[in-house]
Amino acid sequence: MAKVYISQEILKKTLDNERVPAYDFSPALQYGELKIVVPYGVYSDSKDIGEVIANSLKDFGNEDYLLAIGDPTIVAMSAIVASEKNGGKLNLLKWDRARRAYRPVHIDILSTVH
Repeated sequence: MAKVYISQEILKKTLDNERVPAYDFSPALQYGELKIVVPYGVYSDSKDIGEVIANSLKDFGNEDYLLAIGDPTIVAMSAIVASEKNGGKLNLLKWDRARRAYRPVHIDILSTVH
Protein backbone atom coordinates (compact mmCIF):
# COMPACT_ATOMS: atom_id res chain seq x y z
CA MET A 1 0.00 0.00 0.00
CA ALA A 2 1.24 3.48 -0.86
CA LYS A 3 2.20 5.84 1.92
CA VAL A 4 2.04 9.60 2.32
CA TYR A 5 4.98 10.80 4.37
CA ILE A 6 4.22 14.08 6.18
CA SER A 7 7.56 15.83 6.60
CA GLN A 8 6.91 17.27 10.07
CA GLU A 9 4.22 16.79 12.69
CA ILE A 10 2.75 20.16 13.64
CA LEU A 11 0.52 20.41 16.67
CA LYS A 12 -1.50 23.23 18.18
CA LYS A 13 -2.99 23.72 21.62
CA THR A 14 -6.73 23.61 22.21
CA LEU A 15 -8.51 25.83 24.74
CA ASP A 16 -8.06 22.93 27.19
CA ASN A 17 -4.28 23.09 26.60
CA GLU A 18 -4.35 19.76 24.78
CA ARG A 19 -2.03 19.29 21.79
CA VAL A 20 -3.83 18.23 18.60
CA PRO A 21 -2.82 18.15 14.91
CA ALA A 22 -2.77 21.66 13.46
CA TYR A 23 -3.95 20.50 10.02
CA ASP A 24 -6.43 18.01 8.65
CA PHE A 25 -4.51 15.76 6.27
CA SER A 26 -7.47 13.46 5.58
CA PRO A 27 -7.72 14.62 1.93
CA ALA A 28 -4.27 13.05 1.40
CA LEU A 29 -5.57 9.63 2.44
CA GLN A 30 -6.64 8.97 -1.15
CA TYR A 31 -2.92 8.71 -1.98
CA GLY A 32 -1.99 6.32 0.83
CA GLU A 33 -1.54 5.69 4.53
CA LEU A 34 -0.32 8.76 6.45
CA LYS A 35 3.08 8.55 8.15
CA ILE A 36 5.00 11.23 10.07
CA VAL A 37 8.66 11.72 9.13
CA VAL A 38 9.72 14.02 11.99
CA PRO A 39 7.56 13.88 15.10
CA TYR A 40 6.56 16.92 17.12
CA GLY A 41 9.37 18.11 19.38
CA VAL A 42 12.25 17.10 17.09
CA TYR A 43 13.81 20.15 15.46
CA SER A 44 16.07 20.71 12.46
CA ASP A 45 19.00 21.69 14.68
CA SER A 46 18.84 18.38 16.55
CA LYS A 47 22.04 16.36 16.12
CA ASP A 48 19.95 13.29 15.29
CA ILE A 49 17.69 14.90 12.66
CA GLY A 50 19.38 13.17 9.72
CA GLU A 51 19.00 9.79 11.38
CA VAL A 52 15.34 10.46 12.28
CA ILE A 53 14.54 11.36 8.67
CA ALA A 54 16.53 8.46 7.19
CA ASN A 55 14.83 5.96 9.50
CA SER A 56 11.36 7.34 8.79
CA LEU A 57 11.89 7.22 5.02
CA LYS A 58 13.79 3.92 4.83
CA ASP A 59 10.96 2.25 2.90
CA PHE A 60 10.08 5.19 0.61
CA GLY A 61 9.25 3.84 -2.84
CA ASN A 62 7.89 4.75 -6.25
CA GLU A 63 4.24 4.64 -5.15
CA ASP A 64 4.78 6.85 -2.11
CA TYR A 65 4.38 10.61 -1.68
CA LEU A 66 6.01 13.30 0.41
CA LEU A 67 3.67 15.94 1.80
CA ALA A 68 5.98 18.89 2.43
CA ILE A 69 5.05 20.91 5.50
CA GLY A 70 6.95 22.53 8.34
CA ASP A 71 10.51 23.71 8.81
CA PRO A 72 12.10 24.27 5.37
CA THR A 73 15.26 22.46 6.49
CA ILE A 74 13.25 19.37 7.43
CA VAL A 75 11.27 19.57 4.17
CA ALA A 76 14.48 19.82 2.11
CA MET A 77 16.22 17.00 3.97
CA SER A 78 13.13 14.80 3.64
CA ALA A 79 12.91 15.46 -0.11
CA ILE A 80 16.60 14.66 -0.58
CA VAL A 81 16.42 11.41 1.40
CA ALA A 82 13.16 10.31 -0.26
CA SER A 83 14.54 10.92 -3.76
CA GLU A 84 17.77 9.09 -2.91
CA LYS A 85 15.75 6.09 -1.69
CA ASN A 86 13.82 6.09 -4.97
CA GLY A 87 16.52 6.47 -7.61
CA GLY A 88 16.15 10.23 -7.96
CA LYS A 89 12.36 10.17 -8.31
CA LEU A 90 10.11 12.02 -5.91
CA ASN A 91 6.34 12.24 -5.70
CA LEU A 92 5.07 15.28 -3.84
CA LEU A 93 1.58 16.26 -2.80
CA LYS A 94 0.81 19.93 -3.31
CA TRP A 95 -2.26 21.62 -1.83
CA ASP A 96 -4.47 23.21 -4.47
CA ARG A 97 -6.42 25.99 -2.74
CA ALA A 98 -8.89 26.43 -5.57
CA ARG A 99 -9.85 22.74 -5.67
CA ARG A 100 -9.36 22.29 -1.91
CA ALA A 101 -7.52 19.05 -2.59
CA TYR A 102 -4.01 17.71 -2.95
CA ARG A 103 -2.57 17.18 -6.38
CA PRO A 104 0.42 15.01 -7.16
CA VAL A 105 3.65 16.45 -8.53
CA HIS A 106 6.14 13.94 -9.98
CA ILE A 107 9.81 14.93 -10.09
CA ASP A 108 12.71 13.02 -11.62
CA ILE A 109 15.72 14.76 -10.11
CA LEU A 110 18.25 12.94 -12.28
CA SER A 111 16.59 13.94 -15.55
CA THR A 112 16.22 17.62 -14.58
CA VAL A 113 19.76 18.20 -13.26
CA HIS A 114 22.54 18.54 -15.83
